[in-house]
Amino acid sequence: MKAVIVREFTPFDQAEYGELPDPVPGPGEAVVDIAAAEANFPDILYIEGKYQKKPPFPFSPGLAGAGTVSALGADVTGLEIGQRVMVLPEYGTYAGKIRLPAGYCFPMPDALPFDVAAAFGLVYQTAWFALTERGQLKPGETVLVLGATGGVGMAAVQLAKALGAGKLVRARRRCNGQNREDGALASRQALARGRQPEAHRGGGCQNRDR
Repeated sequence: MKAVIVREFTPFDQAEYGELPDPVPGPGEAVVDIAAAEANFPDILYIEGKYQKKPPFPFSPGLAGAGTVSALGADVTGLEIGQRVMVLPEYGTYAGKIRLPAGYCFPMPDALPFDVAAAFGLVYQTAWFALTERGQLKPGETVLVLGATGGVGMAAVQLAKALGAGKLVRARRRCNGQNREDGALASRQALARGRQPEAHRGGGCQNRDR
């Protein structure tokens, strides 16, 4: 199969493109033919050896993707050959096929395009973990999202609303590239004093424009 191959940690634009053997599933595993894979900052860290996990060489990077189940190992239930799935492995989606635990495969509706599913998985998983595990978000609480125009930021805004956040403060860069640190800092200071940020007085969810 064709794959991006990392044989040693290297700058991300120097990763090799070549051939690897087709994977064969073991017990409890599935093989998925990858139709689309995401591209996120952690993928660069994996390639350059700066991520907290260091896969054994050689490996293919890629933390999320989507495709079709092409093989199943023994004792796998809940998946079928030909089924469309989103996959969230530790790495490996920058390849034509991936072998992974069946529990890392998530069936997806037929109407969901592969590229959308590939982009969906990692950012929403990260935002969910940040809000529910790290932030311990409770209904009615105020949420400040920095970088709200990025993948994780947009996911965090949507999930915070769905989880019942009372107020949302979104900070982003200006169109000309100037960072809106002034608005974000003002929002943090207002929250620290127990006040509602100025951009949100009167309710609703608005950007902090200054």
